[in-house]
Amino acid sequence: MTEIRVNMEADWQTSPDAVRRQPEALQAPLAEFLRHVRRDPPNFVLTCARGSSAHAATFGKHLLERHLGLPVGAFAPNIATPEEATTSSSRLRWPRPPAHSPQAS
Repeated sequence: MTEIRVNMEADWQTSPDAVRRQPEALQAPLAEFLRHVRRDPPNFVLTCARGSSAHAATFGKHLLERHLGLPVGAFAPNIATPEEATTSSSRLRWPRPPAHSPQAS
């Protein structure tokens, strides 16, 4: 079994720098997202997350509803996954990884 070492102190000490880098790092991906949403707005947004990702999705729900007027719902990961999703509606879209993401294919 591989031992995973966690150094929480090192993690929290680097957090301020990570937060300071976010505006620049997120500027291009957010601009691309906003262009897409404004060009072809979805009927709704569906999140699928657990744990700390669910907290981030809840914050995203607030931003999308408050600032873009998009209704947002939440799905449990054990109920639906993008790989299993089938729909006849072209308005239902699962998020794609950014082009620069190693997950993009």
